[in-house]
Amino acid sequence: MNSRIFLCLIPAFILAGCSHLSDLNGPGTSHAPSADVLSPKSGAPFLTLDAKGYQYFRCTVDARGGYWKFERPEAKLTNSAGETVAELNGPMQAFDHSDGSRIISSHITAWVNPANPAVDNKLALLQAVSDDREGVFKGVRYIQRLDTVGGMPQGSCTQPDNGKLQKVPFSAKFVFWK
Repeated sequence: MNSRIFLCLIPAFILAGCSHLSDLNGPGTSHAPSADVLSPKSGAPFLTLDAKGYQYFRCTVDARGGYWKFERPEAKLTNSAGETVAELNGPMQAFDHSDGSRIISSHITAWVNPANPAVDNKLALLQAVSDDREGVFKGVRYIQRLDTVGGMPQGSCTQPDNGKLQKVPFSAKFVFWK
């Protein structure tokens, strides 16, 4: 290889290598997570639903001060035709499909949404446990929460607000994996 070409390519290799450094920053950074961090290590996506609803937070004041404590989500999930086919609700973040199948979810990892971290709910990878009922959700193992808009409490939580409930609108895309 011509030494001039090689010297010109070095900056390109360095920049290409540095572009992956944002993946190392982890949760809570202003950089978007890499796709593989929010994708399960096994399985395949089979269903994507759009959610619109609310996140509920309660103002809690203790020795650490005041903060908004997450209580539960409540949302309708629609398919690509705009039909409501499922609901997300309850403190265990249950997904209930209109066919009777159900899954309960828990966080594996979550990342601050870099678009608007003070307002938008975190992007997340959730682990799912389905019940024995037949239906669309039977066998779902993972759920991705993507494209979040809204969902984070706003305003202060102080002693006079202790116990107050805040209902925060949000939307997101949920991708289900088997």
